[in-house]
Amino acid sequence: MPIDVLQDKLMPLQDLRERFPMPSGKPRTLRSILQWVTQGLRCSHRGDFVKLEAKRVGSTWMTTEDAVHKFTEETTRRSLAAAGGDKRPVRRETAANKRARARLRARGLCR
Repeated sequence: MPIDVLQDKLMPLQDLRERFPMPSGKPRTLRSILQWVTQGLRCSHRGDFVKLEAKRVGSTWMTTEDAVHKFTEETTRRSLAAAGGDKRPVRRETAANKRARARLRARGLCR
């Protein structure tokens, strides 16, 4: 359900800085949290992004506890689903690679 600025209890994105610290333990930057809103957080190497729902009220971006809960649940679910498969990006052998491999085989330097 979308955020209702008149009904929901809003909190500024600034409040999430301490709640979701960086791996170093330092508070997360407001810029990275704003990226969760505008671009989303990547949940897998295949480009699966989840966005944090927020509304701009004046000059401040606001979200709700419910939106944060949905965001963390969805990012966790998608990350776990992605972890079940191969985490490496798909590597395609180019025509140039095939030619080089054929030359190496001809010289006995490759299987």
